[in-house]
Amino acid sequence: MAALPRPLRARVLVVDDNTVNQKVALLILEKLGCQVDVATNGKEAIAMLELLPYDAVFMDCEMPEMDGYEATAEIRRRHTGSRHVPIIALTAKALRGDRERCLEAGMDDYIAKPVRPKDLEAALTRWVSGNGNTVASGDESAPTSTPSEAATPALDPVVTARLRELAAATDPTVLSEIYEVFLSSAIEYLAKIHKGLTTNNAEELRKAAHAFRGASASIGAHCLTELCHQMESLGEARQVDGAVKIAEQVEQEFARVKNEVEKQTAKEATV
Repeated sequence: MAALPRPLRARVLVVDDNTVNQKVALLILEKLGCQVDVATNGKEAIAMLELLPYDAVFMDCEMPEMDGYEATAEIRRRHTGSRHVPIIALTAKALRGDRERCLEAGMDDYIAKPVRPKDLEAALTRWVSGNGNTVASGDESAPTSTPSEAATPALDPVVTARLRELAAATDPTVLSEIYEVFLSSAIEYLAKIHKGLTTNNAEELRKAAHAFRGASASIGAHCLTELCHQMESLGEARQVDGAVKIAEQVEQEFARVKNEVEKQTAKEATV
């Protein structure tokens, strides 16, 4: 990881309702030398910005109670005329429409999930270092086809190695904590997906798939991430019946991911 232009002692706020995403962002930002606080929704973020002078805010777009767009608009309304706090969106998509919506809400920049150390580092360099050149990260033309299970490991070894390296540099127990949170959260997401299917509730299905997608991406479970993406899209299109087969694939792929996570957790315990 390249060094920042100067030692960074930034105080940043991460706003995300997904516990796995919180822990991964916290791990990366602390490695970059930041002091990090976490809010779980837009209302909490607004309250914390009233109390502390943050150097930057990393804002998830889709959250309960108050989403990132609403929160950003309210922050800009409240802080008109005061010091401008850079707000960088954390979005599960990297499409032009999403970028425009982020900027219209008052955000300064955006990063596509899953967040990568180089993307957070680049955003901090742009905004905390005072550059202020909006350069959105993420590939807008990234392929969306489902990877073949036979060719793709349950967990991306590059992501696993990166998380292990970050944990070793900050707190060695964090990686096991991330995996434990992922597994417990996954059970909750699967239950909500099942409920959405049995009650024909497209919105509940979409929300559960969206949350599961974000958590899966953060640990490098690419096949599971893509299956959740497909289910989320079906929920958006209100095609609940069409999601039944995908749900079966999600459960099968989760079993594969769970097995690999347990192997990695056991490996961490022996280190």
